Amino acid sequence: MNNSSNAERLDLRSMTLDEMKELTVNMGESAYRADQLFLHISRGVSNIEEIKQLPVSFRKELAKLAYIVTPTIHTVRKSKDGTIKILVRLHDGIMVESVLMHYRHGYSICISCQAGCRMGCSFCASTKKGLARNLSAGEMISQILLLEQLGNCHMSNLVLMGMGEPMDNFENVCNLIDILSDAKGRKLSRRNITISTCGIVPKIRELAERFPQVNLAISLHAPDDERRSMLMPINKKYSISEVMKAVKEHAAKTGRRPTFEYTMVSGENDSEKDAHKLGQLLNKMNAHVNLIPLHIIEGGKSLPTKKNDIIRFQNILNKYGITVTIRRSLGQDIDGACGQLKLSVKI
Repeated sequence: MNNSSNAERLDLRSMTLDEMKELTVNMGESAYRADQLFLHISRGVSNIEEIKQLPVSFRKELAKLAYIVTPTIHTVRKSKDGTIKILVRLHDGIMVESVLMHYRHGYSICISCQAGCRMGCSFCASTKKGLARNLSAGEMISQILLLEQLGNCHMSNLVLMGMGEPMDNFENVCNLIDILSDAKGRKLSRRNITISTCGIVPKIRELAERFPQVNLAISLHAPDDERRSMLMPINKKYSISEVMKAVKEHAAKTGRRPTFEYTMVSGENDSEKDAHKLGQLLNKMNAHVNLIPLHIIEGGKSLPTKKNDIIRFQNILNKYGITVTIRRSLGQDIDGACGQLKLSVKI
């Protein structure tokens, strides 16, 4: 199946159930055929011909109008802690990375939503080559299916913290949530989905409107605008005060507790003074702080904060009544930890 023919057809894996029903009815079939089609696609069927419950004539006509996107695994890396990272080859040769992590509560999958990223955060490998393109919902779902098959498991939690900024590919991410959470498909609870953003304020508000059950994580990484702007260029457009206002509105509307991601960089944002600043910023909120030891990336000059200093930082935040965890760094030995995923060039 060549790419030019696919470009003229519909990607079934990127379609919501309502979109499939519209397609099916327009083809002269009953709407319940869309239910059958949607269920099989959600289970990972990769070829229309495999769906034997559908009439042969319908399958043939459907194959003229649509296809199922099927990225492939290029490389698999397994960590000593059980984490699995895959390099996924998309139809145009661009490759993105995805990670499967095993916790006591089940399996979490971290997927990429973009090939690369244009946000420019200084400590993140994903942004070093810029943004190649957005990923479709089908390409995001394919990452999940590939990892589940490889790990012989079923995902319990999904995090969009891989390559890319989810709010910069918002409509495709919304389609992803609709598809995964549909009761006639995978039935993934929206409460088990976490969207991480560097702070695109209008989309934080829109997420609250469209998906109030979905968890919100904010990449903060500094307690003041001056240093956050150096680490994260997006802060020059949306300041900390603007981000905090949007997050508080999100929490009030959804009842969901926000998480603030804070990468600990030695000598840059990890002093006791920084901890007090962060505590004062968040102490009136029902928020959770996730302290992330910096992971060294290729070409990076920053160093991680020492463990004892991270614990000291945590203890100061606790005094402000803030719940704090230190992230367990899974997959660091295979460059699968936070901030280490990166865009691979076409091959």
